[in-house]
Amino acid sequence: AVGEGSYPIDLTSLQRDEVNVLHFIPAEFRDNIRSGISTDDVAAYLQAAITICKKLYFPPGLFYTTNLLVVPSNRYIRGAGRGLTTIYNDQSHATLDRRAAFLVGDMHPYVYRSSNPIGNKFPSYAIDDVTVTASTARRVKTTTVGDAANFAPGDFVSVYSTAGLDQSTNVRFPDYLQHNKVVSADPATGFIVLEHPHKAANAGMNIAKVAGTDPYMGVNWYMAENVVIEDMTVDAYTLTARGGQYNCRFSNIKVKNATFGIWTNACVRTKYENITGTWIFRALELKMGSEQVLIDNCQFDHIFDAANEPAGGWDIGEHSTDIMVRNSQLYIAPFTPANGTDMCNPVRLSHCARITITGNTIRTYAKADGIFNVVGSNNSSLQSAYSVQISGNMLNAIASTAERVFYLPGIFTY
Repeated sequence: AVGEGSYPIDLTSLQRDEVNVLHFIPAEFRDNIRSGISTDDVAAYLQAAITICKKLYFPPGLFYTTNLLVVPSNRYIRGAGRGLTTIYNDQSHATLDRRAAFLVGDMHPYVYRSSNPIGNKFPSYAIDDVTVTASTARRVKTTTVGDAANFAPGDFVSVYSTAGLDQSTNVRFPDYLQHNKVVSADPATGFIVLEHPHKAANAGMNIAKVAGTDPYMGVNWYMAENVVIEDMTVDAYTLTARGGQYNCRFSNIKVKNATFGIWTNACVRTKYENITGTWIFRALELKMGSEQVLIDNCQFDHIFDAANEPAGGWDIGEHSTDIMVRNSQLYIAPFTPANGTDMCNPVRLSHCARITITGNTIRTYAKADGIFNVVGSNNSSLQSAYSVQISGNMLNAIASTAERVFYLPGIFTY
């Protein structure tokens, strides 16, 4: 491993070995970091380390920042443990989302809208109707054959239905948005082979390349692949802003003073485990085609903040599918909304499919119209939430809080 070393840094071996992040920080800042009293903004030094090094170690101490840290693909970042290593964002940045600890991918539902108020729409191309037979489950064909030339192996893409995404809410249909990775593209035939299978057969489909600039965040839209962050405390607006994780893992992290505990879009084949912390608006939000995500053994404790009510606990939706929340705890503090009518939503599932909520402990003492709010529709063409299983959870709530479930096609056990 590369130790603290001297400053300026020597780049030898930094992409091969695990590097102590202090190697990138001038010596005059290090004592205060180790003592946990630093008020020196080291965001630029930490960003340089994350950009250059594939494996980083954050030793015990307080790392003070005024900006989030942008994490590219193929990074392993570890601290010395919760309560020992703290990344502290003072939440002073003018751009709200940059008050997070990390940016691990940058995705947002606006990139599919014909009218995009925050930046460029993804370059998008029509594809033939999607099927899911054994021979075609990982393959799409561009309607204009030559359009396949716009894609290359390794590109991240979104396969989506215009009909599904152009609803007034932009989020109605489960299985109408999926994020994937290109294995091969043949401009002679129009065939594009993807890394994992389609979720469902659909018509009126498009394939969009994750590309272009996000002017709000000041970075390019991207998905981050193979990122591990573990063994630390983060004191920030949220653990990760925006979203776009693909095959990632977040483990053994304490989140302090957060507005959102876990907040992510377009999260695919990713695990959040042993995450604990406090939040004031939402403990968990999974949106925008998140798929195959496991939330395991996480504990979320609500702190009432009048500026952020009504609070919501776990919120899963916007085309998200195949999500499991298990062995976790949710606590919502007592409060009555100032207007007397808004309710908190302890667990809200909307426009999603194949969701499992099992083995959890849910305690809510706020004014609510139900612990489980599963939003559906009796119009079968608007498949809002289906194949939902809620079982084996321990509940403790105020007497006026009762289970409430709207129309729910598919499976519901409780």
